[in-house]
This record gives sequence, structure tokens and C-alpha cells, in this order.
Amino acid sequence: IELAAARRRLAAARQGLRHAALALKLGEAGAAPELEARITCVQARIVVLQARVTLQRARDELEDALHAPLSGPEVALDLVRPDDAVGGGG
Repeated sequence: IELAAARRRLAAARQGLRHAALALKLGEAGAAPELEARITCVQARIVVLQARVTLQRARDELEDALHAPLSGPEVALDLVRPDDAVGGGG
């Protein structure tokens, strides 16, 4: 699932939880709908985390394929180019 879609699903689940909690507080509903909304919210959080893991794995694979970091402190350490290290270049 796409991260943006997962985040929208989580936002909707949180909204549902707020409604269910309010209904419980006002006595309009029992505890079961609120508990179901909590479970839905936790499931949506898991989907977001899974999407983030998928994106991070893809990024890691891209870095491996490029043999270069895409971000972080390692990028600043790119002082020696591969051509310079083997005596190539100009």
C-alpha cells in the first residue's frame, strides 16, 4: 500500500476513534464500538509502518545499486572520487 494512502487510512481511523470515544462518553454507544475503533486505529498504524519499511528498503536497495548514499553524513564525506582513487581522471 502507498504511504500516502496508509496515512489517509490512519487519519480516518483516528477520526472514527474520536467519534466512538465521544459516543461512549455521552452514553450513546457501549464499549464495543470504541474498542473496535481502537483496533482499527492500531491496524492502520501497522499499515503505515509497513509502508514506511517498504519505502526504506527500496531506498536502501537504490543506495546499494548506486554504490552511494542518498543522504546523511556519508554524503559530506564524498571527498575522494573513485577515478582519483585509482589514478584515473585527468
